[in-house]
Amino acid sequence: MWNPASIRHAALTLVLAGVPLVGAIIAFSYAVRLLDDAPIGGLLLGAGVLLVLAGWARGLWRAVGVAPSLLTPDWDQFERLRREWENRPA
Repeated sequence: MWNPASIRHAALTLVLAGVPLVGAIIAFSYAVRLLDDAPIGGLLLGAGVLLVLAGWARGLWRAVGVAPSLLTPDWDQFERLRREWENRPA
């Protein structure tokens, strides 16, 4: 049976993950259209959007708590979390 708190947490995570992603997709499509008129501006905007997306993905990855930091990996914690995930009740 689903716990209402976990459902709210999952919904909040999806909203927080989806809103910046939609904004980045819109900005990236604008950057692609801008390439025709101002190639340098389009490239800079596209690169900036990709950097923001990479930071957003890394932050979401760490916020979920499934993976260790990519800069300072704690593989013991990762293995412990992996074992806990595999041994979770059905």
